[in-house]
Amino acid sequence: MLPVSVSPQPLTVLAPAALLGLVLGLIGAFVADRLSRKVLDSRDARRAGAGDILARLSQKTGSVPATGSDADDLRVLRERTLALTEGTDGVVVVLDRTTGSSESDVPVNLAIATRDAGLRTSLILVGYESMLENGLVQTLDLVLAAGGNERLGTFRESRRFPGLSVYQLPDSLAAFDGRGRGGSLLTGVLNQSDLVVMALGNGASHGTQLAGARHADVLLLLADGHMRRPELSDLSAELSAIGAAPKGLVLVPRGRSVRMDDRREAGHLERVEPSRTS
Repeated sequence: MLPVSVSPQPLTVLAPAALLGLVLGLIGAFVADRLSRKVLDSRDARRAGAGDILARLSQKTGSVPATGSDADDLRVLRERTLALTEGTDGVVVVLDRTTGSSESDVPVNLAIATRDAGLRTSLILVGYESMLENGLVQTLDLVLAAGGNERLGTFRESRRFPGLSVYQLPDSLAAFDGRGRGGSLLTGVLNQSDLVVMALGNGASHGTQLAGARHADVLLLLADGHMRRPELSDLSAELSAIGAAPKGLVLVPRGRSVRMDDRREAGHLERVEPSRTS
């Protein structure tokens, strides 16, 4: 018997193997995405009824005022938010659904950013007692002032950022006007401001968050970057059912903490004196 010579054909063997590996990789990625069900992009956010992702902050520790990459992300958020307020009274409500133990810096820094853009801004804090007690008053150099709306609780003005006013509203349904948007609760504030930012802290009760959301011209949701699509969809549906459909989503790292930056020379945003138009 003559010996038989067998010549290996690498391409014949490797090509199907490579194709199989590619197919398995695609299947694995699809399965992982379906199992995680995290909100990955604006398409996911829109499908969940939350609007576009307006900003995605990356710093694990935020600061007031914003610094580093957060400062630019807040500028982007400011511009996108202002575009959404065109043709409205300018009431922006930020509903915080993050899982961190501290109140978020995002609404505070958004108010500072709009003030730095030349807009007289009123910041209404609901459920922010801990942040106020742990340095926010000193960082913003807040002083008690007259002329505020008594129904909105303690009224202070910032000496560090002239044109920024801060109200501390109690976590109470009785504090909100039952008529929601267009009611009398914010009338006085709107007359004194170009823009209102209401922050509904993650420690505020569910009922208070819903009541506050009804006052929004533009409702923004603030959530962890690991938020799942079904959870976001359920929240958006609940808010839409009370006439407070979300207009956008802001994502931050899970467990994001906050520090107060009291350095007066911090170059966080451009310093522009607020307008005095009525």
